[in-house]
Amino acid sequence: MLQSDPVSVVSLDYDLHVPGMPTATGLDVVLWIEQCVLADTAFIAPEIRLHSANRFGSTAMHDVRKRIERVLLRRKLGYE
Repeated sequence: MLQSDPVSVVSLDYDLHVPGMPTATGLDVVLWIEQCVLADTAFIAPEIRLHSANRFGSTAMHDVRKRIERVLLRRKLGYE
């Protein structure tokens, strides 16, 4: 969906329960957004809202979101 229809906000849980994709997680989505940001300076990253009771997943997703935010800030300030 994110590939075909741009969105301004994503709200993710680590445990997604996607039909047909039993191993997909919120972390997979955040990592995909990170890849898009790194590969394409024109990519407009959505606001990422995270909520998860899964301690590992929550920590990992927050870490990736922080990396994305740092890249976007560096670009905004003209460092990249």
